[in-house]
Amino acid sequence: MSDMLHLCAKDKKEKISIFRNLFKGREDVFAKYWISRRTGKQGYSPVCKNEWIPQICRKPCEKCGNKEYVPLDDFWIEKHLRGDIIIGIYPIQLDDRVNFLAFDFDKGNWLEDSINLLKFCQSIDLPAYLERSKSGNGAHLWIFFSQPISAAKVREFGFMLLKKAGSIAISAIDSTNDIDGINKISNIDTTANDYAIDISNTVNIKKDNSGFDRIFPNQDFLHDGGLGNLIALPSQYQARQKGNTLFLDPDNSCTPYINQWNLLSNIRRISEIDIDLFIDKFSEDTLSHFSASLSKSPPQSSLRDASQSLQPSISEKGSLKIIISNYLSIPIKDTDEVFYQFLRKNLVIHNPIFYDKKAKGFSTWDTPKMIYCINSKGGNYIIPRGFLKNIERYLFQESIPFQIEDKSIKTPNRAFKCRIKIYNYQKKALQEIL
Repeated sequence: MSDMLHLCAKDKKEKISIFRNLFKGREDVFAKYWISRRTGKQGYSPVCKNEWIPQICRKPCEKCGNKEYVPLDDFWIEKHLRGDIIIGIYPIQLDDRVNFLAFDFDKGNWLEDSINLLKFCQSIDLPAYLERSKSGNGAHLWIFFSQPISAAKVREFGFMLLKKAGSIAISAIDSTNDIDGINKISNIDTTANDYAIDISNTVNIKKDNSGFDRIFPNQDFLHDGGLGNLIALPSQYQARQKGNTLFLDPDNSCTPYINQWNLLSNIRRISEIDIDLFIDKFSEDTLSHFSASLSKSPPQSSLRDASQSLQPSISEKGSLKIIISNYLSIPIKDTDEVFYQFLRKNLVIHNPIFYDKKAKGFSTWDTPKMIYCINSKGGNYIIPRGFLKNIERYLFQESIPFQIEDKSIKTPNRAFKCRIKIYNYQKKALQEIL
């Protein structure tokens, strides 16, 4: 029995909660890893209450009318974390949304390519987490979301990341179920040098012999009755003893983090707004010149910083149009990096509830650190109307010409009669209003 869950029931329950809410897929069904003692064949199958019951079980599962899947709960997660079984989850939920994006590398230059993508994510301040697979000859790169997001949008985002990284050949996106992608987390103490990886020459990888295999989710939506491809959960106990299925520290020669639970408790997640901004900001039709800057910028520099010198300022582009409707709409292609940082600084604010919980020692896994008041849609920044005066003040200070187009719905004033009893202290306010 491993010590990763300790003996404290409260501590164990909290760890299971952290784990389930981080690696979250469908909860009405899950798969279990198996190896045939007769043939040696291995794979994953959905856990079914009727499996192998004579006259009821009709393999294969997807064609069986008597299947009754077992839901995933704390009991099964604990068995997985203790090494009793190996669980695979189905990322795409019934509403075709997912809670994470994962890149699978398991062939060719898997190490170089996975680190190359990780470094690209770091360069644009995108939180991504690398873990080594069960065999030790593969990796997953994980990006976690603060809320479920459309699988189609996540896939678009994922392949755009691969393309912008510039060194990974996109292929084999319709591969079969992941057999070698199991990870494990615990408080296991590791000696850094035991599992060190040389990452000194892992940038600008050639596209031939690419280690990239596929992304999860690997389809935009579920077909009727389908489950989609599964991804194995982290924390495979036996592999962990060999330094595999652990999350790796890129700042320490990609050795496993000594305290895996501390890492999982402090995972940074991104929102759908972040993904929308990335897609709009880096799409070919709005900022095609950004891609030219990637190969010239150093790996650790900010992508936005590298591109800023190449992108003309707002004043050089001409007058900036601001459209007022139910919200403020500003074309992203007509803005520059400085303007984006101004919006981000003022419209992405710290969540006081997060810091209050943290100060009191409460768990913050389900409380976002930041509150986002900026969105994107159709190539435009979407901003609350109440921020208009701040934008006007900024544009005046920067001597940037702008024009405002008011498309808000206007209705004529209408007189109406009403009888409202007011208090004496309200009469003065009413007189000033009238």
